[in-house]
Amino acid sequence: MEVRIVHPETGEELPVLEQGEIQIRSHRVMKYCDEESNRASLTADRWFRSGDLGFLDGNRHLTITGRMKRMVSRGGEKISPIEIERMLLLHADVEDACVVGVPDDLYGEQLCAFIVPRPGRHPTSGQMNESLKPHLSSFKLPKYYIHVSELPLSPTGKVAIAKLERLALESVGELKEYA
Repeated sequence: MEVRIVHPETGEELPVLEQGEIQIRSHRVMKYCDEESNRASLTADRWFRSGDLGFLDGNRHLTITGRMKRMVSRGGEKISPIEIERMLLLHADVEDACVVGVPDDLYGEQLCAFIVPRPGRHPTSGQMNESLKPHLSSFKLPKYYIHVSELPLSPTGKVAIAKLERLALESVGELKEYA
């Protein structure tokens, strides 16, 4: 099996350690791609678009970092919420976290972080962003933070992203009204 990482918009192959869309090619995968329903997932040169994000290291080991459909586009930059969530979970005051995108007139989308604080802790957005600054580029810092007692789960036990996106849209709308 062959694996490559490409820029999600240009399809250009990316160098080692750069995050992009994971594409694969093998005889077994191609057998299923001949079915009509799967043809849209193929590139012109017959690579399968996985819909996953990741990077290859110097030894060509693959690390999966997220899903393409969860990407947030802020001011032309593509941001993986999972990268931010991992950093948030390193904060001593945070028990759980999930990041979603919300529409923004200027940047297209902004980042909204849902935080489940540890008992007795109440981290502010300023404290959270200060802890993230050494690890993330400034355009990856969430603009909004919403504290919740728990993250909603789907029937399969995964975080209900769509529910959080709706809640973020409602909450951010209210925040803008009072700004």
